[in-house]
Amino acid sequence: MKYLSPIIGSLMLCACADAGVRITDLEGGKHHLAIRSQADEATDRTNAIQLADNYCRKSGQRAVIEGFDDKSSFVVSPATGVVFTCRR
Repeated sequence: MKYLSPIIGSLMLCACADAGVRITDLEGGKHHLAIRSQADEATDRTNAIQLADNYCRKSGQRAVIEGFDDKSSFVVSPATGVVFTCRR
């Protein structure tokens, strides 16, 4: 059972990536990723960091987190946002 936890967590992140995630390119190589709030603030921030890192890894880089916000790009639900850049 302990081996299933990371797999289940990864599957949950993948499900979030399709339905409730928006990534916006900002100036200067920065990006803003917003996810619909699913749990408590700490869990939402952890998920946002993981999704930002997944986004950067597609180009062989890692996410460098610059800050968080609660600006919602979703009309009817709260969101957690993270501003990040991708670096080698």
